[in-house]
Amino acid sequence: MNIMINTQKFRNLLLMASAMLLVSFTSVGAADGAAYAASDLTFKEVKSQADGTVQIVFTSLPETLYYCPGAKATTTKKGVELTFVRSRIKKKPKVDYPAKLFKKGEILKVVTVPAKGNPVFLRDGKKLVKLHPADAKK
Repeated sequence: MNIMINTQKFRNLLLMASAMLLVSFTSVGAADGAAYAASDLTFKEVKSQADGTVQIVFTSLPETLYYCPGAKATTTKKGVELTFVRSRIKKKPKVDYPAKLFKKGEILKVVTVPAKGNPVFLRDGKKLVKLHPADAKK
């Protein structure tokens, strides 16, 4: 049996396969040091605690190779800005506020932030999304 391969079709197939591999490798590499966007997080509860901390109960986008180990924080004039870290499963990046897991019908994550009465924001790229208002001071 004689098999003839069209050289042009074969080249096109190779180019397409190479492009797909390149895209998949660059998207995987970009996740290191990346953060979750607001659209990738679901906030179940955000409330003040008696000790002045703010407890944030959330879920992150379900992924096979990545997870949210917690949040990094920056304190600014506006308040506390949180960035929820997206990391590869086998890595343990540094976070300011580690996420603790618990199950309440579904698997949830909790981050506790010492806000000291300041507003708490989620950093979503260039935008700030307010998660918790500062307590009214009289």
